[in-house]
Amino acid sequence: MRTPNDVRIAMQDLARTAEPLSAAGVLQAAQRQRARRRWAGAAGTVTAVLAVTSGIAAVNLDRMPVNSIAAVSEEHDAHRQLERSVDGLREGNYAFTRSGARGLADVTRGEVHGDSYVVEYVGRQSTMRIDATTYLLPSGGLNARRTSYLARSRREGVSDAELRKLEGVFTELDGSRWLRVDAVRLTSAAASEQQSSLDQLAAAPSTDRPDITGVDALVNAVVTAEQSGHTITGTLDATRVDERLRLLEADFAYFGPQVRSLAYRATLDDAGRLSTLRVDQPDSPELAPAAPLAITISRYGQAQVPPAPIDAAELSSLGYDLLAGDED
Repeated sequence: MRTPNDVRIAMQDLARTAEPLSAAGVLQAAQRQRARRRWAGAAGTVTAVLAVTSGIAAVNLDRMPVNSIAAVSEEHDAHRQLERSVDGLREGNYAFTRSGARGLADVTRGEVHGDSYVVEYVGRQSTMRIDATTYLLPSGGLNARRTSYLARSRREGVSDAELRKLEGVFTELDGSRWLRVDAVRLTSAAASEQQSSLDQLAAAPSTDRPDITGVDALVNAVVTAEQSGHTITGTLDATRVDERLRLLEADFAYFGPQVRSLAYRATLDDAGRLSTLRVDQPDSPELAPAAPLAITISRYGQAQVPPAPIDAAELSSLGYDLLAGDED
């Protein structure tokens, strides 16, 4: 906090210059004066303010052993290095894989190149966007219900013409071809109350949010950090990660305080960019241990998005309806 004395000295300093005084100039000069006063070790107690994810922690260095001061500095450096390691994602050109997310299907291949991307899932649909057109490759999971669905429709008196249309939709969704889709309508279908494989899909990248891996949000939730070579380890607070990302179990009422201190392990490449991030999910008193959240990132600046599918048909209205409840 700037003291009246800081402001007074700042005004005196500015008065010696030929420039007219301004409120902004006085405040900036006062801030510099305060900084000089804070870090002048011979003048009194030195206070270091470290920006950590749990808040702004003030540490009285004069009362700390030398080895403790070094540890605080090293943790701050490790934390800053981890924050810088995700800067490359903001360029929107990278490849990734992901497994163990709380509410998302595992990603076996993800490539992002600006507004274009492709994401392939384990046992789920694949999605792609090329030149502002979105495509979907269905998983084909609906085929298991094809016979029973058509038989029930016949019993309910559905006409032969409608049955043929249903047959065509099941063929459309058998997973053998890419389909052009309306991204807004696909999102709306996923938001329905019915259980759907669409619920498991990752959000598409955008100019404002180029990171669809989730690592940026995870790094922002880091509480402690310690670096050894290319590896950074520590803990993060899952309650500080947006639950809409569906990455971690963060129910404090169920899992207790452990969700505020989940262990993580990050590795950096030779350029200091994040290459892997593994976060332990909280232990449940009733369930077997969950697999950790594991994200790998590679091919910074070299992502390869495939060309748009040739002659992709438009997903029918009935196709959206069937996908919206394909797991109910």
